[in-house]
Amino acid sequence: MAEVAGCHTSIMSIDEWWPRLSPSTQASIIANNGDALSDGIRDEVVAAGGLPLRAETGEEETEGWFLDDAAVDWIEARANDEE
Repeated sequence: MAEVAGCHTSIMSIDEWWPRLSPSTQASIIANNGDALSDGIRDEVVAAGGLPLRAETGEEETEGWFLDDAAVDWIEARANDEE
């Protein structure tokens, strides 16, 4: 776990929080990897220990909560291994 400066919270790496997600949430994230997370999926990721990032560019298609690039790459690699 990585410590967040000035916080009493720790951020888990994706390999720690991914197994805590329901199979249907994992499947949805894999199918829509890199896209904005729905509110329900975002809430489940946070509850599992993940930390989605907020994107606010002023462009509707890029606003929302996203996983960071490292998580997107990790999910893509995992999805490719399971095919």
